[in-house]
Amino acid sequence: MPAVSCGGAAAGAAGQPRLHSRPRPCATDPFLGRLGPEPLAEEFTAAALRASLTRHARAPVKAVLLDQSVVAGIGNVYADEILHHARIHPARLAGSLSAAEAHRLRAAPHHAA
Repeated sequence: MPAVSCGGAAAGAAGQPRLHSRPRPCATDPFLGRLGPEPLAEEFTAAALRASLTRHARAPVKAVLLDQSVVAGIGNVYADEILHHARIHPARLAGSLSAAEAHRLRAAPHHAA
């Protein structure tokens, strides 16, 4: 029985441990298409972050960072570390950040990782 089905092809099967050692993401999974870039990826640019902050202008910046469609893989503790390194209060409204603060926020994951 397939552990993960990806367009009819099994990505892993129960009782076959070597198939479980390397999970392969399913490109057709609709959830994966909604994920934002990873915080250390080249696609996570200051301009893209600034656009997300503008789009979610009335939300606290921490909530925007926790939104997986904005940046994938950031959890509560990592968001706190990023905001600490960027010297930005978590409750600040995302739309109130300056370009310089957005740049610091973009650079912070490299220091917090």
